[in-house]
Amino acid sequence: MAASAIGVIFSNMHEETVPELVRRRTMASIPFGGRYRLIDFALSNMVNSGIERIGVITKYNGSSALVMIPEKINGVSVTGIGDRCFADSSIKSVYIPGYVTYIGNKAFENCLYLQSVNFVDMKARVTIGTAAFQNCPSLTTVHLPAAKLSDTVFGNCTALSSVSFAEGTEKIGMYCFSNCKALASVSIPESVNLENIGQDIFFGCDRGKLTVITPYGSDAETYAVNAGVTTREP
Repeated sequence: MAASAIGVIFSNMHEETVPELVRRRTMASIPFGGRYRLIDFALSNMVNSGIERIGVITKYNGSSALVMIPEKINGVSVTGIGDRCFADSSIKSVYIPGYVTYIGNKAFENCLYLQSVNFVDMKARVTIGTAAFQNCPSLTTVHLPAAKLSDTVFGNCTALSSVSFAEGTEKIGMYCFSNCKALASVSIPESVNLENIGQDIFFGCDRGKLTVITPYGSDAETYAVNAGVTTREP
C-alpha cells in the first residue's frame, strides 16, 4: 500500500499561529534544535512508513497576475491548495481545475487585487476551508461547482455582487457572506438542506437589495425568507 502512496506536505500550514517566525520563511523551514528543520519530521515519518514519493507544496511567491493551478508538480498530482497558499499575494485571476478537490483555510485571504476565481469543471466537487477568500475586495462574481463551504469563506468581499452554486452543493458555512455589502444575488440549489446552512450567512449584507435564487419550496427558500431576504425561482 505504501509503495503506491504519494505523500504531500504543505510547507506553510498553521503559519498564522507564529507570524513573527514566518515573515521570511515557511513554517516547514523553521530550524529546530539547531540541527533540524520542521519539515524533517514529516519527511522522516513518511520515509519510515515506506512512502518514497513525496511532494512539498510551498506558499506562492510568484509575480504573475494570472495563476493556473497545474495538474502535477514534479510528477506529483495536485489535488488541493494548502492553507494560506496564495494569501496576501497580488494575483488578479486564478483558474482552478476539476482535479482540485480541496481549498485550504485562508488560501486566498487578503488577495486585494483578485478579480476572478474560475472553476474550470462545474461538475467537480470541492471543499473550501474557513475564510478561503476572505477580504478580497476586488472580487465581483463567483460561480462555484458542487461545494462544501466552511465559515466566512467570502467574508468582507465588499465588491462581490453575484454568487452561484452548482447542483450537488451540500453546505454553506456560517457568516459565509458576512459584510458583502454589494451582494445582490445568490443562487442556491435544492441540494442544500436547511441544517447545512450556517448561522447568519448574510450578516452585514444589504438584505433590501439581495435576492436568493432557489427553487420554490426548497430549504434555501425557507432560510432566506426567515432571514428577511427576497427570493425568486431560477
